[in-house]
Amino acid sequence: MTDTEITADQCRIGRAAVGWTEDDLAAAAGVAVGIITDLENGLAADAAASSRILAALADVGVSFFSAPDGSARMRARTLDGIIEAPVAMTQRR
Repeated sequence: MTDTEITADQCRIGRAAVGWTEDDLAAAAGVAVGIITDLENGLAADAAASSRILAALADVGVSFFSAPDGSARMRARTLDGIIEAPVAMTQRR
């Protein structure tokens, strides 16, 4: 996986962290809602769509990174402060 790929779990947890629906994320990323639905159901998004989705999430304070112990994490700025959670980083189908 590269920095421009997003997994189903990353998409779902990042979207949930900021309270977005699939429609909200699709609009912010400039992609069809079907791409978000397919991605969250485990189908791969192309590189351009993945980059746009990651950029839309980053614009609202969501980031994905590897912790010092090697685990995959998500960090998000919310109205309640900064939250951090583990995220599966496995490749999609």
